[in-house]
Amino acid sequence: DLLPFLPLSPSSRHDSADDCLACPGGMHSGEGSAACVACEAGTFLSDAASVDASVACSVCEAGKHSEAGSDECVDCVAGTFLADSGTSASLHDSAEDCLVCDAGKYAGAAGSIGCFDCSSGKFLAGGSGSKTYGQVGDGARVRLRVRQDGSVSG
Repeated sequence: DLLPFLPLSPSSRHDSADDCLACPGGMHSGEGSAACVACEAGTFLSDAASVDASVACSVCEAGKHSEAGSDECVDCVAGTFLADSGTSASLHDSAEDCLVCDAGKYAGAAGSIGCFDCSSGKFLAGGSGSKTYGQVGDGARVRLRVRQDGSVSG
């Protein structure tokens, strides 16, 4: 025999620890919370259910940034760097925190924490929008423009 359908009373949703839901990544809650709270920009939390609320969200490491509510940090793009080693969320809360390398320096990989010097006989001028590269060979300077789309002109 089938039992008649009885709607759940509000109290039946609060009668077991299994009724408590885990916060999704990028969010956390303290003991006894009625809702999850998003991690602030510049921080992340991959698995809120496995951490103590006093630890909560972690600041992104060097070379990375995040938006609010993130479950992971994102690498700064190649050509930029972010040297702060996770001391302050406000230094990791936007892609704009990733700084373009100075003239004569480059960051060849995403997630860079610093820039490397151009080797002897090569240069990299500063500027915005496009970059000017060059190499000295046989006493002549060769200037190449690398546009933001990656194409090169001489």
